[in-house]
Amino acid sequence: MTALHTSTKGALVFADNLQEVTGLFSKPTSILIANTEEISNKVKPHLDKYSSEVTDAVDKVNGLLQKVTHFLNTFQTRQRGLDPSSYKPWQDIPYCSKEVCLRSIRRSSPQYLSDIFTWKFPHLDDLSSMDKSGRWLTPGLFDDYKVEGIAQLSEKEMILGMYGVASNEDKASLLVVTNVDSGVKKIVQLQKQGVILSVKIGGVAIARDYIWISDNERNEILSVKKIDITSSSSSPKPSQVDIFKTVTVEGTAESVSYDEQRSVLWITNGKMGKAYSYRLSLEGDLAGLSPSRVIHIGKNAQGMTIVRQFGNDYACISRCAMVAGFQCKLEFHHLNNGDETGENTLERVVRTPSGLESVNRVDNEVIVLAFSSGTFSEKENFEQLGGDFEDRYFKIRLPILNTTFGINENCIYFKVTDKDVVRPRRLFPIGDVVCGTKRTRSISQELVEADVYHEQLEKIHEKRMRSATGLGSCVFSQGNFTARFS
Repeated sequence: MTALHTSTKGALVFADNLQEVTGLFSKPTSILIANTEEISNKVKPHLDKYSSEVTDAVDKVNGLLQKVTHFLNTFQTRQRGLDPSSYKPWQDIPYCSKEVCLRSIRRSSPQYLSDIFTWKFPHLDDLSSMDKSGRWLTPGLFDDYKVEGIAQLSEKEMILGMYGVASNEDKASLLVVTNVDSGVKKIVQLQKQGVILSVKIGGVAIARDYIWISDNERNEILSVKKIDITSSSSSPKPSQVDIFKTVTVEGTAESVSYDEQRSVLWITNGKMGKAYSYRLSLEGDLAGLSPSRVIHIGKNAQGMTIVRQFGNDYACISRCAMVAGFQCKLEFHHLNNGDETGENTLERVVRTPSGLESVNRVDNEVIVLAFSSGTFSEKENFEQLGGDFEDRYFKIRLPILNTTFGINENCIYFKVTDKDVVRPRRLFPIGDVVCGTKRTRSISQELVEADVYHEQLEKIHEKRMRSATGLGSCVFSQGNFTARFS
């Protein structure tokens, strides 16, 4: 504050001195001078007189601004719970520039990573701990950038679709190439006709020679040439790439995925609860302007991709919402009976942390996921919801989607005119004799045996807990044996 006072005082003194110069222009004699000789010859000595004072004042103000900037940066770093030594200047990071920098700083707590995640999401933990899978730190979480799109560029490289939030809201949206072993490899800023492009990227899909990007605020998808991204990796510093094409699609393009086997691009519109497919050319460019297929995927869908297993097609839906108590999850629906998904088509559910965004297919065994709950600028929102701070992007193996095997009727008998020739008996030496009618299984049995999380399971559990309240005994039943303990 002392430096500010000194610099301000010097600037005010300089302003007072300039009045001598401006006074020359207010006198009528200046008109005569202009007619007889160059007016600059009269003004210049006065300006030269104060030039050293101007230089000193400018240096003092610039020095003050540098101190204030350093103080604010340190203050903001401390406010985010970071040690200033861990928040490196952009000059010290090879892939950064003054305009954009994505630091790789841990956002999740050590306890969450070591214990809580495994306890809460054991299935996801298993699927991301197998061969050809993994989970890696998302960059830029403390730099006011949010990730929603993800796709695999190569076996070791991913592309993350990110856009600015908070202080970076109006900055260029990014395609970030990461290496699973070394972190950020390249930052690419999007632009259109040479002007920076700021769009909320909801999804990214790589289709042969093109990379498609969805704008989750408009009914548009954008494309860039894949070669423009891969060729830019020769230099580590951020570069810019122009949008190749903008295409209008049906509904808001909240996410996008690529089905290589059918050569179609899937656009997810979570607000309408629908996913639209568009045919692509052999090079990966859009071949038609109208959807070739529509799948009804329900509300709160953040992304959808088609996966296949044992010759069957499944819709893999990432479902999440910023609502207290909402369980984010991956849902797998079989598409054998049409394009309507719901309770009857659900094959498996994998619970996930908060902030689940887009999902994309890599091959018949692997999918990739992005989470945005680690973004520091959205810290308060997730705290109010009691959500998880997940700071990683995932590559997971597909779960086994159809393992249904059961005995509906375990019986063999032979009758003639309603007379038993062979009395009903068990065909297999397990379970009870079930003859003449198919045994129905309750929803809770279906969900528990399939290891599927579902809201209905919690309702059944709560109902049983309420019905048991006030009882003076516990009842245990197994098969035909019932025991009561008091």
